[in-house]
Amino acid sequence: MFSPNQLKLRHSPLLMVLAALGLGGCSLQLESDPLLDNGCLANTDCADGDACVDSAVLGRGVCVATKSELGQVVLEVKRTDRGSASYVFADVITVNEESSTGLVKTIELRLPKDLPVVGKLLVNDDIGGEGCVASDGSVPVEVTLHRRFETGPFRSEVTGLSSIVQDGDGSSAAFSLLAPAGNYDAYLVPSEIEGCPFIPPQLVSVVVSEPDKAGDPGLVLELADESSSLLQGTLTVPVDVAVEGWTLELVDPTYGHVISESFGLVTPPAGESTLKIGGDKGIAYNHVDGAILRLRDASGGLSVHWSVEALDLNSDRVVDIDIRDLVAVPEPVEATVIDSSGALVANAQVTLQSVSLTGTANQNASFRVSTQSDQDGIVRVALVPGTYSVSIVPNESAPGVAAFIGEWTIAQNLGGSGKGFELTSKTTVAGTIQNRLGEDLGAAPMLFGPRQTLVANYFSQAFQVDGQVTRFATTTTGLLGDFEATLDPGTVDVAVQMPANSGFPWLVLPSLVIPPVAQSATVDLKDLEMPSPVLVQGVVRDADGNPVSLSLVEAYVPGAELGSPLIQVGSSATDGSGAFILPLPSRITVAP
Repeated sequence: MFSPNQLKLRHSPLLMVLAALGLGGCSLQLESDPLLDNGCLANTDCADGDACVDSAVLGRGVCVATKSELGQVVLEVKRTDRGSASYVFADVITVNEESSTGLVKTIELRLPKDLPVVGKLLVNDDIGGEGCVASDGSVPVEVTLHRRFETGPFRSEVTGLSSIVQDGDGSSAAFSLLAPAGNYDAYLVPSEIEGCPFIPPQLVSVVVSEPDKAGDPGLVLELADESSSLLQGTLTVPVDVAVEGWTLELVDPTYGHVISESFGLVTPPAGESTLKIGGDKGIAYNHVDGAILRLRDASGGLSVHWSVEALDLNSDRVVDIDIRDLVAVPEPVEATVIDSSGALVANAQVTLQSVSLTGTANQNASFRVSTQSDQDGIVRVALVPGTYSVSIVPNESAPGVAAFIGEWTIAQNLGGSGKGFELTSKTTVAGTIQNRLGEDLGAAPMLFGPRQTLVANYFSQAFQVDGQVTRFATTTTGLLGDFEATLDPGTVDVAVQMPANSGFPWLVLPSLVIPPVAQSATVDLKDLEMPSPVLVQGVVRDADGNPVSLSLVEAYVPGAELGSPLIQVGSSATDGSGAFILPLPSRITVAP
């Protein structure tokens, strides 16, 4: 009888797919095969409390758990032949049970049918000119459908274009694309045609659903730009500040899509400071709930955001904005970057995001700029006076130096210039990994990554200040299951990403706190035990029942706290017949 450590692991189909498709992502490729796999011929080959079950997908026995408290599992299928298409199954598996014969879940993931979405953007009769409008009143547009998911960091977009084509005796600029049923935000950008009037983009919520009759489209859109409005008013700018090249436009709060024409500012005549918004006619835009008025300088580093609803209290689409006390002229300042030994750190990536800027008008303003330290470790940058969050990431030439987060205050008289930033060494994380039989798990790929965060909308991103900079780190366990990695301080998610066909699950240790080296030079995780798997196996099929090959199947579970991000606990890929094997951990590992 072969013992489990004599059963040699084959290469992971997931890793082979990722390598072939160039989709490395956050998964690791093995430099050598693991020394162990989770195979078995009988229950006696498994640890106490586990059971040996036959896997039709692997064609051999696997040791699996008989008890699990993993809970609800969310599965995501990514079709590699469909770009960014994502299909989420939030309620197909719940693993919170016991079975003396082993926990095995056999499922079929049937992807929803792609439904035809057709539509056109109709414009007002007064928009004329040959070549501007089709005979049915439509204009060519670029369409993006953003799928809205209720859970998780999932993104799925479908894009398409329309063009003016002959349709019977007339012409039409209708568009057509395919999308699965669901809730979407549709962003339509009319094509800019020379000599034709500007038509503002639209962002509307739509529902794609099964048609009432066979052959009907899943959604028919006939959107008119009758909702277009003009935002007018005045913008009072700082006296004697060159605002040439600054832009004022409206964006939506979710994606930051522009929903108006862009108004380019011009510097007022000497002694004057007031401009008419949009000139004599105003800025044309299409209404979106929570719309934001955004002002950006020529470099794009300085931006000011206002809620249109807060500005337009009378709902008359006339606003008056005064930014005379906006200190908008960046002044040159310097800082020095050194490591803990006092050596200069050259070519480090430096990002500065304002926490607060000088002046009452600046409560809506933010300034963000990225640069590098030069060969002498000097950061030379132009900043608006205020307080900044500073993140510094050393390059590969300083592998043992940790990333840095701090603050830098620049006064109006340039006080604060000449500041020094000292970067400490990384913290070492070490430990060993064994399977449940007590055998060392060698050549196991490990990933240390930043803690998952909730997906933020555009408005929160515009003012969000990162609390940490944690870079990805990878390593592979040694022959005795030992590992060591040096990490930036912060909070990381640790995953031992075993290939699915090893029969082992991932070992997932989320939200591990890495202290600065001054507090602890080493974090000892001691002996980590690879949990027994809950074996999920099955097939992915399209709506017509055909197998979907070379697609990724990824698994997530909710975090421990209500509202916390999902935690990825596994990944696999379908083979040529659409089959997949996905061993999930029976539990989430907790740091010792």
